[in-house]
Amino acid sequence: MPLGFDSLSRGHIPIGFFNIDTDCFLIDDHFIFASDLCAAIIEWAQQEEALAGEVGKAKAGQVEANLDTTLEFHILSPEDIGSLHGAIQGTLLSGFIGEVYKLFPFPERQEDFKQKPEGHRNREPVERLLLQYAAPHAIPITSDRDTDILSIGDIILSRSVFHQVLGYIDRGGMPCWRDDKRPDYVVEMMEAVGQASNWLFQQP
Repeated sequence: MPLGFDSLSRGHIPIGFFNIDTDCFLIDDHFIFASDLCAAIIEWAQQEEALAGEVGKAKAGQVEANLDTTLEFHILSPEDIGSLHGAIQGTLLSGFIGEVYKLFPFPERQEDFKQKPEGHRNREPVERLLLQYAAPHAIPITSDRDTDILSIGDIILSRSVFHQVLGYIDRGGMPCWRDDKRPDYVVEMMEAVGQASNWLFQQP
């Protein structure tokens, strides 16, 4: 389930998975699939490694380039997002989250409440629902070494919070990955982050 993280632009915001059967991932009102987000982070980390080789700065922490790219997010209004609590309880199945819970209800047994590593396989029906609420928008992603921040459009996160989000994905959120089995895209992301030299990927 999403957890609250402190942004520098919107205050305390929810970030994370909201249904154990899908890898759809929210960052406040921005929705993206975690497999896409992790693929982008892998690319960022590997680009910085390539840059390190080009400029001859292979030692960790010496590469100072900032991130400047775009990702496609679906941005939903509050009424279109729906109520996560109501969807979990099965009492208010409105908005996008409610529609997802109609497809994939909360498990009857508490012990089955685990994030499923195969959730990305359910992308097609979830993405169809998402497109009923919002088309994807190209959102600029930037980082700034001087201020130690990562910006996703107008959502600004400190590097510390960015690393907290990476840890959240690695754990599989609050319920954790079922059987502690991470999807390949998460394993590859964490390996790329661990090998990256750029300041953004170094622990604050």
